Amino acid sequence: MMMLVRTMAPRVIAVDEIGSREDVEAIGYAKNCGCSLAATVHGSSLEDIQQKPALRELLAQMTFERLILLGREKGAGYVSCIRDGSGTILMKGAEEP
Repeated sequence: MMMLVRTMAPRVIAVDEIGSREDVEAIGYAKNCGCSLAATVHGSSLEDIQQKPALRELLAQMTFERLILLGREKGAGYVSCIRDGSGTILMKGAEEP
């Protein structure tokens, strides 16, 4: 991520499965350079994700503007909850189209 920011000057970076200390450092660097970020994290719940030290730090710093939690209640990719960066629930359970 850091090399990408230095060489390509992207506006948005998409990454999959963050969670390491190195990821936290790279995310901080990208954020300080003005990049927006879309990232995925695997866990069974927000509480589960908060148990991981690196992710707990990112959440405490309100690094992310939105947290979109997916579930399988109505099939793969079901949006079970959307929260703001502080964890406040904005939407619970997606409406049927």
